[in-house]
Amino acid sequence: MSIAKDTEEKRVDNREKAMLLFTFQLLLDKGYVDTAASLASEFSLSLDQYTICENIDLNSIFIDFEAYYNMRFQRYPQYFKKISAGGATVGESLLMKLSKKNGGRNNTGSSRLRRGGPMADGDLLSANSSEPLELNISNNVNPRCCNNEKLLKPISGLEFGNDEMRYFADIIQREIVVQDLETKWDDIIGLENAKMILMESMVYRNEFTEFFGDALPPWKGLLLYGPVGTGKTMLARAVASECGTTFFNISTACLVSKWRGDSEKMMKVLFDLARYHAPSTIFFDEFDALASNRDTSSESDASRRLKSELLQQMDGLLTNCESQPPVFILAATNLPWELDPAVVRRLEKRVYIPVPNTQERAGILKHHFAKTAQGVARNSKGKNSIVCNLDFEAVANATVGYSGSDLQHVVKEAVVLKFRETFQDKSKLRKLIIDSQDVARALKNVSSTVKAEQDKKFKNLESSFTT
Repeated sequence: MSIAKDTEEKRVDNREKAMLLFTFQLLLDKGYVDTAASLASEFSLSLDQYTICENIDLNSIFIDFEAYYNMRFQRYPQYFKKISAGGATVGESLLMKLSKKNGGRNNTGSSRLRRGGPMADGDLLSANSSEPLELNISNNVNPRCCNNEKLLKPISGLEFGNDEMRYFADIIQREIVVQDLETKWDDIIGLENAKMILMESMVYRNEFTEFFGDALPPWKGLLLYGPVGTGKTMLARAVASECGTTFFNISTACLVSKWRGDSEKMMKVLFDLARYHAPSTIFFDEFDALASNRDTSSESDASRRLKSELLQQMDGLLTNCESQPPVFILAATNLPWELDPAVVRRLEKRVYIPVPNTQERAGILKHHFAKTAQGVARNSKGKNSIVCNLDFEAVANATVGYSGSDLQHVVKEAVVLKFRETFQDKSKLRKLIIDSQDVARALKNVSSTVKAEQDKKFKNLESSFTT
């Protein structure tokens, strides 16, 4: 009996803890950061020890409960009611309950509002107190509450037709990038044309509103295409960090559903949210997986409906109205020839992202070696260092056809090989000197991921595809 009782008490404790954690996550998702921090402090939640499972939240619990309740009682549950009807009180208000709890605690000092133990004096004020409420946030509060991440408007301000659409909105809201990705324009070597178009579309339109107005609206969409590892995703990271827009990082997985009709509904909700949080950027990575050519016999009806909704949202009957908030579409693909022509037409600018030339390769190598050296010095607090005795022009001439990602791997391989060579003698680890021989050995282990025939195919497409 004792074991069963302990098990049941543990289950009750876990249930109450889950309620608090779900409430905390809901407050964060809705943008009530201060309230979430207060809740974490009040209940001493150890936020650094827990995370919410991806397949459950308060909204999904309520939806499942409503389905069960309706199936059992043939009606939906009533969650709350007004405390008076025709002047007669039918219940005790939540404010009265709070006042009673507050008053009882102030009188006795021993009232418990939570399972974890008594609260310290002064945590809550009585209902008639005029002193301001001062919160003492503990160190257990999740750093996401207190850093400089972008705060989003609560989606309660957006009207949805039903709870299902709100549920989809909660899912897509999680794809918004709120943290700083720490990628600057200067971190991208070359690709000046692509950077200029992005600046015109999202930065200059705010700084030069008298020029980029109704007479000359900024670009609405940009397609980045080219071989793998040439910097397409890095440009997107710079947009998320530098442009100050609400950045939606969308993959096929967050839009495709096994239930009929849900995928196109989620696509519509995505653009509704983007307009609600405008100015916004919607980034589609591996865009060919979502917008491939519809002129194929193997395409399913669900895929065709999803693409139709995408086309409608990108450039439909009402999307060009002046009242529509600015939403910029940024897409990246390694297979541009597989995109549907209607989708390509809606992306006004299409920029080829090639493998870097000799000058750009030298700049990329310098950048990555310098970044690695700075990281080693910072992590060791100045005790260790990396010195490069290299002719970067010679190394650039030896890496023709290498992409930016390949060059980053070359730098990492050269440093690791030098480390392996000297790690037994700890005194030599204080200063790793990278020379041309180390890079030559690294090049034997790292080959170009861009094949010559693939690069030729992109160049043949460029003349008729790029705008």
